[in-house]
Amino acid sequence: MVKTCIDLLKREGELFLSTINKNPRSWITAIVGAEYLFNILPKGTHEFNKFIKPSVLGSYLRDGSAKLIETKGMFYNPLTHKAKLTDDLGVNYLMYAKKT
Repeated sequence: MVKTCIDLLKREGELFLSTINKNPRSWITAIVGAEYLFNILPKGTHEFNKFIKPSVLGSYLRDGSAKLIETKGMFYNPLTHKAKLTDDLGVNYLMYAKKT
């Protein structure tokens, strides 16, 4: 699917991706926390088998002829309903790439 998105871009086109890392911390945070403890999202919203490590997503970008420009983590505070960019890719993260 990443390659299809890249193929649809013009040369030098930009691609922004947002997803969830695949690790025990992201399972606890995104599924247990967001769906069951804080009830921010409906139960069953996330499927852990669809989470993806940044290194894997980065390789999909390279394989699809895109250059990864920047990767940032995103922290969401369920108590204040505020989000901010961070250097921590442990749960939510974003990638910015350009078609080469």
